[in-house]
Amino acid sequence: MSARLHLTNCGKLLTCWLSIYVVSPCGLALGAESFQLPLEVQEPAGVERTAWPVSGGVPLPKGLVAKWQPDLFSLFRSDGKEIPCQTVPLVVEPNGQVNWILVDFQDDFAAGATNRYVLRLRKPAARADSPLRLTEQSDALLLDTGRMRVSISKKQPFGLLSRVEVGGKPVITGGTVSYVQLQGRSA
Repeated sequence: MSARLHLTNCGKLLTCWLSIYVVSPCGLALGAESFQLPLEVQEPAGVERTAWPVSGGVPLPKGLVAKWQPDLFSLFRSDGKEIPCQTVPLVVEPNGQVNWILVDFQDDFAAGATNRYVLRLRKPAARADSPLRLTEQSDALLLDTGRMRVSISKKQPFGLLSRVEVGGKPVITGGTVSYVQLQGRSA
């Protein structure tokens, strides 16, 4: 299976649509570890484009994604460079299985060129429990990430950070803001 995205001109609005066609049964490797889906994007108007947005729906093999998680897919150009992309589930079965995703990305296109990509499934990243804690005190908010602690003043105007510690060592302590009133007196 392979997918082809076409850039089409609809008046002043340029939209992208996707048509899916089967190239060969071995073009799609099933299994989460080896899933690769070739994609092609054609620029049909004969205009060079820089950082042009591309968006299209892509069908997934049954059972490939049992439950949606962000950042499951990576997109690579034919030269091997990873292209930042965003994927969103489009068709989800009642049991949570994802059948279609929307792929959005930006890339450069030579006039009339066809860019080739490979969409790959990533292993879900192991996510650590977030140590992020926010505590409110009478005069400050304390933000603790585990490695960094930030004290945000509630009482000092324009003195946003009253203290920052990284690894237990202070890197910012007490800040003051001074300003001059219109009459020339310091405040």
